[in-house]
Amino acid sequence: MKSNDWTVIVAIVILSSLLSFGFTSYFIGNSKTNPVKVEQVEPLDSKFPLPNKEYFNEKAINPTQDITIGDADNTNPFGSSQ
Repeated sequence: MKSNDWTVIVAIVILSSLLSFGFTSYFIGNSKTNPVKVEQVEPLDSKFPLPNKEYFNEKAINPTQDITIGDADNTNPFGSSQ
């Protein structure tokens, strides 16, 4: 490559970087010209309220227990019947 080819490449790189910086500054903006409003979040507390006694009590159904309906002798219900 000739020396003036390198000069053109460097000039194109500098010009494109300046143009891209200008376009991004125009479209995106900065914190002074276009501030962003952010919702404030309350900090988490380590104390949680107790659940409602109407639903969570010693007489309530335990959803973690297995429920068996009918005869459960077949351990492979969808397998082949050979």
